[in-house]
Amino acid sequence: MIHSKNYGANSVIGIYDPKTNKPITLDNINNGDQQLQLNLTDPGYAILRISGGARDYDYWVYLKKGNYDLTTDANEKSDYPINSSPGEEGKEFIEFYKIKKAINKSITDSLEKSEIEFDNSTRENVNEKAKIMGAWVNKSQTSYLDVVRAFAKKYPGSIHTPFLLDQFGQIETEALTYAAIFDSLDKDIKNSKAGKKLFAEINIAKRMMEGSNIPVIEGTNTAGEAWDPDKFLKRINVMICWTTYDTKVRQENPQLVELYKKYKDKGVEFIGISYDNNEKWWTDVIRDDQLSWPQFSDLQGAGSPNAKAFSNLRIPYMLLADKKGKILVSDVTVENLDFEIEDHLAKIK
Repeated sequence: MIHSKNYGANSVIGIYDPKTNKPITLDNINNGDQQLQLNLTDPGYAILRISGGARDYDYWVYLKKGNYDLTTDANEKSDYPINSSPGEEGKEFIEFYKIKKAINKSITDSLEKSEIEFDNSTRENVNEKAKIMGAWVNKSQTSYLDVVRAFAKKYPGSIHTPFLLDQFGQIETEALTYAAIFDSLDKDIKNSKAGKKLFAEINIAKRMMEGSNIPVIEGTNTAGEAWDPDKFLKRINVMICWTTYDTKVRQENPQLVELYKKYKDKGVEFIGISYDNNEKWWTDVIRDDQLSWPQFSDLQGAGSPNAKAFSNLRIPYMLLADKKGKILVSDVTVENLDFEIEDHLAKIK
């Protein structure tokens, strides 16, 4: 049963598939009591989305057969709308959002205020309002792991923790925090399918942290030479994980070409690591895009050990390493690559 009030005529409540973000069921909010029917085949995660006003509000739900009781007020949409839910999984999500509200109250209030101010900004102050909103968004994201940590401490046996960490998607930069939260979980959760997947990803991320050694590059370069760090590594090295068929990669290649021209005579090397399996496509793109730096591939595609070891299948993906193969910074974007190279050139004499 849904209890709602203070919504406009075009407000909508719906359940969405978290993988596709497509609606499973939708209904207009009628500012009263109404029912939302859902035919479930298997229990699982979904997004409860309430649309109306300046922004949409999304909440995680764990759906299984049974009755749910929801209360939502357009004037208080930041509160978790589910009052009761069948099964422990649903009740744990209610508790998760209670913890989130307690930890994030001041941040949430400031974020909502900044969003309203941004929506009402003028041409003269839009940049200032966007900057303020961005700062509060960053604070909100940072506090997310504090919420998950507190939830995991209270519910170490909850199946939700691996899911919530996976949805956050910051494992490359927060590997140690992920590891600490994972260590606090019950053995059954660690040994679950989701737990094992998370554990593997944490280990990969920890290996790619600052100060770690870069993995050995499998395969050969375009001349048939095997990877030899003594031969190929220079003062600063930009390791570029890519594929020929990724649109973003191809769009960024001209910027990389210009940066390589700028730094190649200053002790900087670019090293491409391709996850392709078609040699002709690989060499054709290297030629067509004028990628004149060393290029390596084992031509095993997504099954390449390089793909897991370097970026956990993410492309494009870049990191900087020094002459000894120590990682200086990981997950570098093409937008901040120039700055990172300059910064580390100044540090490494």
